[in-house]
Amino acid sequence: MATRWLFRIMPILAAVLLQGCDHSSEDPGGKAACAKNDLLCLCKADCQETCKHFNITDMEVGAACAKCMTSQCTEEAKSLCPQDKVSICHNCITDGAVCWATTWPTCVAQCLHWWEPIECTQCWLTNYTANCLGKYSKCIEPGFKDAERTSAAPATTTPEPLEVAV
Repeated sequence: MATRWLFRIMPILAAVLLQGCDHSSEDPGGKAACAKNDLLCLCKADCQETCKHFNITDMEVGAACAKCMTSQCTEEAKSLCPQDKVSICHNCITDGAVCWATTWPTCVAQCLHWWEPIECTQCWLTNYTANCLGKYSKCIEPGFKDAERTSAAPATTTPEPLEVAV
């Protein structure tokens, strides 16, 4: 009976232990190991410690992680803006920064399921981080015409004359 219990809990223990290994392969030199334009790597390196290696199990750590991601990833994204479109790019990134502040509670709820430890990290890295970073891609890619259009002032049109009934 005791061995059967041990075999049932062994995969969970292995998952918990291996989860801690996830960050070691990605952080051999912190930001120095990241490619210049690899926003995901840069953000993860900036917030690795604050986000407890993206294994967040309470609201306090989740809020701290969201704050770190909001400030650090926004700054990293701004540094990648094309030099000829800096102001438009910064406006676009500011719009995308809202994602960091509003979507993190979903992952905290997922992380409270202690019996699914891998899903916690996956939620933070896939759903939250990748989703919010995706909001920046239209801003920093070379031909970001959509971001220009939404940030530019709307074209003015002359209103048609009103008909007046007498």
